[in-house]
Amino acid sequence: MYWSALGFIESAQLDGSNRATIALGNTSFDRPFDALYITLDVPFNRIYFVSYDESAIFYIDLDSGNNSIHTVLQNIFLFFQPHGIAVDDQYLYWGETFWYKMVLRVNKTNYADVSVEVSGLHGQRGIAVKKGRYEQESEYFLWQYHDITKPYKFFLGAIRFPPN
Repeated sequence: MYWSALGFIESAQLDGSNRATIALGNTSFDRPFDALYITLDVPFNRIYFVSYDESAIFYIDLDSGNNSIHTVLQNIFLFFQPHGIAVDDQYLYWGETFWYKMVLRVNKTNYADVSVEVSGLHGQRGIAVKKGRYEQESEYFLWQYHDITKPYKFFLGAIRFPPN
């Protein structure tokens, strides 16, 4: 089993024996890593976790031996207030509850194709997915706009396609 707490991820056998620290570290803000939600990808032997402080999803490759932390996707608009993380055979899923109140997903092998799976949620705190290759035709897609006349002003939104 694996669990997270402020600053570390640990593991142990199901009877509590062989407790070990898997990851320990600080964020770019020199604070302990906040692995808020974790999920285990058994086929890839990875632990994925969401970080509020870093606005990102990270993973640890358990086969690597050094348990280094790797970035999957980092974007403040996609992870401003993340809640939950889940994995299936193709995608990582997470909830974003501040900006959009949505469940989003990203391809777990190339970290592309971020899409909105469910929108209009209220109070979402966790997520679980059933294994499989379920495909849903979404009528939403994510887009980002940068107004070059106004430095540092970005807009990220979900838009219905095709518009009604």
